[in-house]
Amino acid sequence: VNNSPKIQNWLTSARRSRATGFNDQAAQYYDLVLTEDPNNWEATFFSKYCRAMGSRVLVLKDKAQALTTAAVLSVTLASSLPKDEFRNAVKQIADSSASFFDTAYKTCQKGYNDLWPNITSSYNMAHLQRVSAFILMPVTLGTAIDKINTVSDLSVPLLKGAIERRNSFLRDVQAHGVSPDGFPDCNCTEALKVIRKYDPNYGVVRSSTTTSASSASSGGCYVATCVYGSYDCPQVWTLRRYRDNMLASTRRGRVFIRIYYAVSPTLVAWFGHTNWFKKLWRGKLDRMVTFLQKKGVENTPYEDANW
Repeated sequence: VNNSPKIQNWLTSARRSRATGFNDQAAQYYDLVLTEDPNNWEATFFSKYCRAMGSRVLVLKDKAQALTTAAVLSVTLASSLPKDEFRNAVKQIADSSASFFDTAYKTCQKGYNDLWPNITSSYNMAHLQRVSAFILMPVTLGTAIDKINTVSDLSVPLLKGAIERRNSFLRDVQAHGVSPDGFPDCNCTEALKVIRKYDPNYGVVRSSTTTSASSASSGGCYVATCVYGSYDCPQVWTLRRYRDNMLASTRRGRVFIRIYYAVSPTLVAWFGHTNWFKKLWRGKLDRMVTFLQKKGVENTPYEDANW
């Protein structure tokens, strides 16, 4: 952790700006922190959070995706902190994320209700995608936090918010006389199981006729397998060795692995069929594989370690 006076001054200014509602200014201070300390968890998360708050409806889904990615990365970066500081960091990330997703959903739903019944089919489809994102993404982040034993209870506000958002949306849809048939579960059934570990009497996930799209947590390929087309190929063998023999040897690495396996199935389920997703990751993974192989990590057939 870089605690230089310059960085501490930037962080103080960023927090003051954020507390008084000057999010654009706060984001600029956080950007300065990242130029000096790219692994600063607070700047990594809040630079995206400040830019997401107050965004226009049409870009909220993209901002939500960027925020979720930053949140997962920030949790990983914070994992090297002392226990109490790590818990405080994750609480800030979880609470701020929950606040953003709730605000984003209410903004979108207000716009939808104001336009009703003059809704075009394209606007309706885009709205459904945004609402799904504001439900699924906090579930994804909450599920990732739940995998870390020391802070797993901090996942609850995120998960409760997602379920309540979905139930509210279905009520609104039915109030307009529209059938909610086919609206996805967005992994809310799994979220409910996590919540009930801490709040056994918590309510139910409201049902639509079709209860669920296939859950990303039930299995399937992950990012590298999606990009390279096979779980058993030289590039993925190299990456699997790196995971088992290097990442798993450190606390931060183990946290990253847990988060990766909580988040990546959802990312692949949503975007794995698109060319842009594969192109986005192909170059990054190729460079990483080349680097690892130069360091001596083999690319021969490999059997995974047990997790």
